[in-house]
Amino acid sequence: MVKDMLRLALISVVLALSLPLGSAAQTPSGTDQLASQARYWEGKGRYDLARENWLKLLRSSPDNATALSGLVSAEAVSGRAAAAQVYLDRLKESHPEHPDLRRLETLIRQGSYDQDKLAQPRALARQGKYQQAVDAYKTIFNNEIPGGRLGLEYFQTLAGTDNGWPPARAGIEKLAQDNPDEPVYKLALAQHLTYIEASRRDGISRLAQLSQESSVAAPARQAWRQGLLWLGAKVGDEPLYQDYLKRVGEDAQVSAKLTALRAPSVAASAERAGSAPAPAEPSRDELRGQLVKDGFDALNDSKLQLAESQFLEAMSRYGETADALGGLGIVRLRQEAYPEAADLLQRAVNKDKKRAAR
Repeated sequence: MVKDMLRLALISVVLALSLPLGSAAQTPSGTDQLASQARYWEGKGRYDLARENWLKLLRSSPDNATALSGLVSAEAVSGRAAAAQVYLDRLKESHPEHPDLRRLETLIRQGSYDQDKLAQPRALARQGKYQQAVDAYKTIFNNEIPGGRLGLEYFQTLAGTDNGWPPARAGIEKLAQDNPDEPVYKLALAQHLTYIEASRRDGISRLAQLSQESSVAAPARQAWRQGLLWLGAKVGDEPLYQDYLKRVGEDAQVSAKLTALRAPSVAASAERAGSAPAPAEPSRDELRGQLVKDGFDALNDSKLQLAESQFLEAMSRYGETADALGGLGIVRLRQEAYPEAADLLQRAVNKDKKRAAR
């Protein structure tokens, strides 16, 4: 089924690329979507793609403060201090009282890292070689881990190494404290807490709260759901599942876990043992497969932003695979980002051919 979708998507993108570009005006909802997509890419360390969305927003809304601020950040973190300064000067001129001016000036001073060098640890992380990626980051940073999104990128990579979860938690926690007005750091911390059983309930509680914040609502809801599915649920955890179903809506897998908790046999076993037995931690393949499945489910429901987040998360944490690349390619196709869609879909086909040849 996935192969058929990829073939049809490739045909569609070729046809789309052969048509003249449209000139539809940017709607307010489209403006909001561009800002949301840009922030999402920032959270993933893809400042090149964030920059594209900020530029589109600026073209549709000249002197837009949010777009200018985003462009300063993207250019600074990408090591293009001169370009960042141009956008900062423009922001100062059009919005002299903007609250981010001082932070952006600091960011420009810090944004001196060589982006060509940063490509190496990012590629290693996508391949699942987390320790090598961390070592490469440290070399680039000269063992002085930066703040902001680049620091978040480092700590999220560190989390994938052996014994890396505790220091990664401390680092992400500090970023969240240092940037209280940016929910992306709170989201990253809450997600991090769900990765191990001991802190999973804490992470679930935080994600439930973050699901009410518009800028991170979609990824927070998905991470909330995933945390509930991972949880080694015990008698007494029923409200966690009831809250999700009440606020998000019906979900077969979440409902199944709630039903199991309510079953008399489960309750009896829990009473005899003192607690319900925790299921085995899911394997990497199971976790990756669930992310991809959730991505295609969201895609089939036309929830493009949610689908995008699942495919990107799958590739970020478990490396590039044909199904994740293909899913993201279809997302880009529906977003009318035809050149990127064509590239992603072709890479997916190539990956699938290599896997079949082995």
